[in-house]
Amino acid sequence: MLLAILVLALASFPVASAHGGQRVPVPQWVGMVPLLVGIGVVGASVALHRTRWTDRSAAGLALAFVGLTVAAFGAVALVQLSPVDAVNVSQSPVDRSLFHPLAALVGLSIVLLSVLVGRLYWPDRPRNSALGVLLGGWVAYPGVMAGHRPLLNPAGAVVVLAVPVVRFAGALTGRPRSAAASGPV
Repeated sequence: MLLAILVLALASFPVASAHGGQRVPVPQWVGMVPLLVGIGVVGASVALHRTRWTDRSAAGLALAFVGLTVAAFGAVALVQLSPVDAVNVSQSPVDRSLFHPLAALVGLSIVLLSVLVGRLYWPDRPRNSALGVLLGGWVAYPGVMAGHRPLLNPAGAVVVLAVPVVRFAGALTGRPRSAAASGPV
């Protein structure tokens, strides 16, 4: 029954313009509606789970999944309903001369925030901060080393190879990563 309704609903839509049909002018804001509704449903499921649905985590998870699905549909619709048909490759949203300073700024802000958040919330786990510093260095590396051939500099390889070493350092020493990772007591 549901399949028949779905087929009838799809048959009522006009043929896509890629197949010779007329393109129906739909405003771009129509795609924004399901995107915002989906984000609202996800937010509501999180809020309800934190307040009243503590014993119904499966219902909250299902509601969050529905919200994410609706939001993804809205995001795709927002892009597909864009009035811009084609973008020329030479049109860059950001001037190329700003790429390296922006990479350095974003990477250094990741480093700073990783240290601050690590010290505030996890002072007993410096590995979290170290991982954030390494990942921030990974982002900032092309901007910081702009004049020193960053693609061939061995410091980039050291940053990339240090990430898994820091990430799995607890497994090598035999210590659990957290209380949740060690299992029930």
